[in-house]
Amino acid sequence: MSARAPAVMPIILRSTELGNFYTNSRGCARFLQDASQMELEEPVNALLPASMRLAFEEEVRRFEAGERTEDEFRNARVPMGVYEQRDRGVFMARVRIPAGRLTAYQLMAAADAADLYGSGQIHLTTRQDIQLHGLPLKHIVPALRALLKSGLHTRGGGGNTIRNITCCAACDLTGEAILDAGPLIRRLTEKLMLDTESYRLPRKLKIAFSTCPADCAEAAFADIGFVARETSGGGIGFQVLAGGGLGAKSARGFELEPFVPPDEVYLVTAAVRKIFCERGKFGDKHHSRLRFLVEDAGADEFKKRYLAEKESMRDWLAWPIVPDSYAGRPSHDPSGIPPGPGYNFRVWKKTCVAEQTVNGYYAVTVPLLMGDAASESIGALAEFLWKAGLGELRITPQQNLVIPHVPGALVPDLYGVLGTAGLDRAFPKPISAMSVCAGTGACQLGICRSKDAAAEIIKLSDRPYWRHPAFRRLSIRVSGCPNQCARPGAAVLGFIGAARSHDGVAYPAYQVMWGAKISGALSRLAEPQGTVPARRLAGFVDGFLDRLAAVLPRDADINLLIRYGGPILRACLSQFQDPPAYASTPLFYRDIGADETLFTTLSRGEGECAAG
Repeated sequence: MSARAPAVMPIILRSTELGNFYTNSRGCARFLQDASQMELEEPVNALLPASMRLAFEEEVRRFEAGERTEDEFRNARVPMGVYEQRDRGVFMARVRIPAGRLTAYQLMAAADAADLYGSGQIHLTTRQDIQLHGLPLKHIVPALRALLKSGLHTRGGGGNTIRNITCCAACDLTGEAILDAGPLIRRLTEKLMLDTESYRLPRKLKIAFSTCPADCAEAAFADIGFVARETSGGGIGFQVLAGGGLGAKSARGFELEPFVPPDEVYLVTAAVRKIFCERGKFGDKHHSRLRFLVEDAGADEFKKRYLAEKESMRDWLAWPIVPDSYAGRPSHDPSGIPPGPGYNFRVWKKTCVAEQTVNGYYAVTVPLLMGDAASESIGALAEFLWKAGLGELRITPQQNLVIPHVPGALVPDLYGVLGTAGLDRAFPKPISAMSVCAGTGACQLGICRSKDAAAEIIKLSDRPYWRHPAFRRLSIRVSGCPNQCARPGAAVLGFIGAARSHDGVAYPAYQVMWGAKISGALSRLAEPQGTVPARRLAGFVDGFLDRLAAVLPRDADINLLIRYGGPILRACLSQFQDPPAYASTPLFYRDIGADETLFTTLSRGEGECAAG
């Protein structure tokens, strides 16, 4: 099959040390230009004006030359989505992917940038972004230039800005969505990111669109949440929620409006943004999120101000959205899935392949445990998809990939490519959908090594209790600190990194959260149940789920799962929460994956969260 022409020109990279050709880790030789020296065709990306890109590149140059302090450089790079990691002088770049949708060519570009300039790893976030980790200072500009050549950018990926707008990943494919919000989100992102007011906020502002009854995007826990609704007369639009968020003081959003048409989403956002800018707490980052403003004013007063602001802006800020045509339509003939190569293929198909509403097309989920994958594997997959004419991919809030519109005839071939890339994994759903933040491995605010803790849970994936039908409704999330980048407060079972002490010696632990229910304005937060030492976390999970599976009805819904699980969880906590004496078990007082390092919180940095 011949490859179709990409929608944007392919990424062209080169390290000055490698000459005219660069052979990436997939063995593909490509002609590359030096991304640090190449001339960029302007405008490369309409959302990143040339003047802004050049100004940032000049800030990097001046910092390298010692003409900028670390604070001055931080103020320049964080709004551009560039964070310093735990290791001094090593950076992360967060790439904005509106609604989590990108082309196969863009994913291949990101994989090549990670391969050449970073750690060789791709990380997907719960906000459907892509992160490139392990960038030395000298590689920041080449990496960002390389991304721009494929239409990707990092602007607004950090700082007091409007962050990436999230959405249900695949509900429009499987018939569960009321509407497809992807094109609308692209247009809204363009409008917001070109507006200077989006960069003058008291704190970050997060927006989510849920297009299905399951509320996959968890709109109630966003600063502004849009929940798709259909009126009795057939009108389609959104319920608007505001003031939600997760962190040290989590809150569920309240209903701002019961229904707005799609062409008012920018007007709604602009009105909330203006109130936030005028009345938010600048300079107090611990109490400056929108939910604190709602709490101080009261929901009724905030709503009154919002409605007045919205009406005052209506005439001069009207912006009817006419979404661009959806480019991800199927391009192959539909077909059924032919028999695959054996038992493993059948298990994978049952777990990872879902029928779409149009017969003969399938949505294939590629689980990336903890959102991580080698750039070699991701690049190989993206290259196959692009050449096969499967041009679109979607990042899920669970840090996985979804490939839409796969004709049945191509499913076995795709499975073969995934197997070669090491991505043909069919884990139990709570494992494959487990969200995990970067923790102390990369984030300066991390307390615990959340990825190492989650890896211990993943080792339990062969336990028989995962086969309990009701456990498909069980969500598990692990965050390394109270900022909750992995959103454990919105999980059925969540863990939040903490420091505890026994006999005057500190040890890593996790606060255990239980019982969140996601249902738009009726959502409820998980509640804290106690703490469990990090070294006992996997044992606690194993014992708890084994006991729960033994008594939980097989047809239990989410409410019954939560009701049955609460008492059993608390009983298990009482068995696992007490630490042994330091003298008898000193390893217990060190974090998982850090056997040689004394546990401490003294190395935490200030305000550069690199995980969410």
